[in-house]
Amino acid sequence: MKFFRYEKKFLKELSRIKEPAVFFGLARILKVPCMIDKDTPRDFQDMLKDVIDNYFAAAPSRQKEILKILKDANEYKEGIEDGYNSKDSAETIPHEEV
Repeated sequence: MKFFRYEKKFLKELSRIKEPAVFFGLARILKVPCMIDKDTPRDFQDMLKDVIDNYFAAAPSRQKEILKILKDANEYKEGIEDGYNSKDSAETIPHEEV
């Protein structure tokens, strides 16, 4: 299989996903159904295959957009785990005592 501009980067970012919410968000962006019917969830392997297939079928501009979203989601989650996005490191806005 010949890889194009964004495919290698996408597969690398896809392998870095640690949270199910990020994967399901990606599936939703790529219009991959998560349920077979109302009560039966799809198998993860089938969903992963469809996510990859739909990404490869997308236009290059859409691939770039999806890759940026995925990369930002992975970096944000890693930042929380490293403590970068905690309340202690955030700037606080001064407020008056009530």
